[in-house]
Amino acid sequence: MSNFYASFLNLQTIVDFNRWYGGFNIANKESVKNYTDAVPIRTVDGVEEYACSGEGRIKSSQSDGISMDFINQRGSNMSIYWLDYNAKRVSYRQNLPTGQTHSQGTFVTHPWLITDSTGTCIGIYRPITKTNKTLTFKSNEVLLGNGNSQATSCTTGVETTFATTATNAPFTNGQKVCFDATTTTLAFNSKTLTNPVKNTVVQAPYSAYAFKDGSYSYEVIFNNNALYEINLSLTSFLGQFTPVVTVPTIATCASKNLPVATLSSLADYNGDYKDAGTVVFNLNTSTAKASVKGTEANIKEVCGPNNQSNGTNHVVITDKGEVTLFKTTTNVYSAEGKEFADNTKVFYGEKATAITNTCSSKGNDSKLGFTNAPNDFCSFSYTYGTSTAISSPDIYTFKDSTDPMANAKVTVLNGSVQSFQLENSKYAYACGVGNMPACVGITIQNNTNSNIEFKFANVQVANVDSTKQGMIIDSGLLMHKKSVTATTLAATGTASGTVTNVQYNKDGSATGGSGAVSANTYQFSGDINTSYVLKINDTVRGLRYELTNANNKFTSINLYSGANTATPLFVYTCDMTGDTSCLDKVSLTKGTTSSTLVFNNMKLRGVYQSQYDSIINGQFTLNN
Repeated sequence: MSNFYASFLNLQTIVDFNRWYGGFNIANKESVKNYTDAVPIRTVDGVEEYACSGEGRIKSSQSDGISMDFINQRGSNMSIYWLDYNAKRVSYRQNLPTGQTHSQGTFVTHPWLITDSTGTCIGIYRPITKTNKTLTFKSNEVLLGNGNSQATSCTTGVETTFATTATNAPFTNGQKVCFDATTTTLAFNSKTLTNPVKNTVVQAPYSAYAFKDGSYSYEVIFNNNALYEINLSLTSFLGQFTPVVTVPTIATCASKNLPVATLSSLADYNGDYKDAGTVVFNLNTSTAKASVKGTEANIKEVCGPNNQSNGTNHVVITDKGEVTLFKTTTNVYSAEGKEFADNTKVFYGEKATAITNTCSSKGNDSKLGFTNAPNDFCSFSYTYGTSTAISSPDIYTFKDSTDPMANAKVTVLNGSVQSFQLENSKYAYACGVGNMPACVGITIQNNTNSNIEFKFANVQVANVDSTKQGMIIDSGLLMHKKSVTATTLAATGTASGTVTNVQYNKDGSATGGSGAVSANTYQFSGDINTSYVLKINDTVRGLRYELTNANNKFTSINLYSGANTATPLFVYTCDMTGDTSCLDKVSLTKGTTSSTLVFNNMKLRGVYQSQYDSIINGQFTLNN
């Protein structure tokens, strides 16, 4: 009770109350702060809808960029709020007039809360797929995607409309009903009818089958095996169900409530847009052409501009689809939409733009110093002894100690530096590669039995993307440790010790299930200092732990049943989505005659039995 009152007294607003009501745990007075996500009331066309009571339990996370159109057809103003990374409201559009559309650049997982003209919440909407979204707000409903409302959307079967003039029909005129019809079964409204009677008078391409539901008869008519109509009768004809035909919407600037623009207004958008280095979209306003992954289309209309708080967007309508172009306030250009060749797939790409090189730094024996470098790639630091090398030609690769995506590569031929490459996830520079200028200013400073040092002095490197600027590596050293003694265990050996696991449901409640792995053998391959794979076997129970490690960090941990990993009875895995620190809860200590592997409250996720988690504790002793 003290936990209840302590938690309840912290509530200050209705948002706090919603969060508390949805996530309070009587055993933990802090549970109001560690809330779980609200549950959507429906999901249509990649958009989740939440009740307003979910506010405070829905928040944003980082993901892919998309665009959302909010169409106001309510007959009164409405306001649009973003729910940020702390589930707090951020105002984006106040008092959007009825009849107008607000186009918003956003990201997958970012929720948007809508209020009416009085400030009362209408609902919360979160995109969950990487496609542009349309939300239409009417006076009595909200249509998600291509006009699907919560009253007419079928999850299975065919959506039909009932037409009748009879007063005793069990369905009303205009009622929507979902039917799953075959020549042997008819399923609707949680019931399934079987054993139909075929109407042999009906001729191809049509066929008819009558299903009985008490005194009612449903005669299902097919046209070339596709549902054509369903006739309902009692002692006489009561009405007819006909499939709903969806008429595709032809997009125009007018239908989007956007102004019409000229092609010349998109001059700054011309060029290639890339995703992971691959061109996915090209815009050419001089020829009025656009292409998505090599499929070309003619530009029919340009819509925009539509000004947002974080930038401006336009919509290019072509004869093969439409593309949304967005320019942020920091001059980052992006393009996205459905692929021209396959409208079931989507694309997203960014245009390479000129960068501002203003950063200067000084190097030393573990760091390269830059001149005229971008502020977000101002230097390169590394840990001595972690570089790798291959021969013929000699290539030395160095990893950045703080940026896992950054690396520097030196190629040596005939005793001198032939090429140098430096890159991270955003930038790439090089010299001596292809048609790029030769590397000048990189010398082999010291070649001893223990290490090779590459000295940099005023080295000019060009950007791999020609639309960006190069920079100068002012000073510094890259030092490669020539010989590192491998630290390993015997390839096979005996093992002892027991690791126990206690099984839990997803909600944290105990299932009562538990198990144990009692080790008796192990296999080891690799180097403890670089990377290795370790397998711990319980041959009596047919169980095995498999652990992989790179650079003294575990990268995966799995528990399998049976000796054949291709067909295990069950699998448990250390899953970062379930416990962000699970890989840190195991350690391997190397000894002179034996090594110790310790598990400390590690959470494993059930793969085949996904509703279960388990907590692992214990240790194994491995005889070296």
